[in-house]
Amino acid sequence: MDLPRLTLAELRDRRGQAMDEEADLSYVRRMLQGRIDILTDGLGSGVKGTQELVEGLTQTLTGSGPRSSGSARRLTSESGGTGARRRRAERLMTDVGLSDPATMTKAKAEAALLLLRAEERDVSSVRNKVHEVIDALSAELGRRYRSGEAYPTS
Repeated sequence: MDLPRLTLAELRDRRGQAMDEEADLSYVRRMLQGRIDILTDGLGSGVKGTQELVEGLTQTLTGSGPRSSGSARRLTSESGGTGARRRRAERLMTDVGLSDPATMTKAKAEAALLLLRAEERDVSSVRNKVHEVIDALSAELGRRYRSGEAYPTS
């Protein structure tokens, strides 16, 4: 990507798209982490009832659980591969039988954890790459502001 050749509007637009992509990936990652937390907790303390597991997932996804970073965002787009990635994560959670985790055997829960963790690593890897793009675009915008080539907009 030849950033100096992009117009200021193109730089801002691409950074906005990358930030939307990052928000979407963060949401997908959070969904996966919620399921991982519930399964891990269930394996560590014995099988819980469905209601307890649903409450745990709700806390994790709404940001009131221990993983909350205070920056949960709503999905804003299906840009790039995020829509497909989100659908794949949702299918994975369904495919491993997480619709009724109280009925899972220990072996099935452990297998589900392996799959969910692999998917979470994949999403995290892509998210890290998106962070690099955002950083590069932001650095170019900063360079232009410092050099006087661009002025912040209101």
